[in-house]
Amino acid sequence: MPLKAVKATVVLDSGITKLDLELTYTNLDEKSPIETTFEFPLEDSTVLSKLVATIDDRVVVAVVKEKETAKNDYNDALAAGNAAVFAEKKVVQSQEVVVMSVGNLKPGQTAVINI
Repeated sequence: MPLKAVKATVVLDSGITKLDLELTYTNLDEKSPIETTFEFPLEDSTVLSKLVATIDDRVVVAVVKEKETAKNDYNDALAAGNAAVFAEKKVVQSQEVVVMSVGNLKPGQTAVINI
């Protein structure tokens, strides 16, 4: 699923930088739902303060859960035929990253992710 658009807004205030990203994904496959994964690095002092997904008319605001519970909820949503988003922090080659999965987007469906 291609990343269709990225919109970044940066605000610098009293030495603190606030970065808002809007990532737009669209499933261009004409036959099948798809899942995509996106990774982005985090600096040591970075705080991820929100994750909001808009899929069609449905707005989902992420909540922090124990990792296994969150992963099970994501898999349950996919098994039920629903679109879902799952994000987790990992260390990849000594760098902290957030790995975000957007799953079960139906053909032609768009997901807008705000972080």
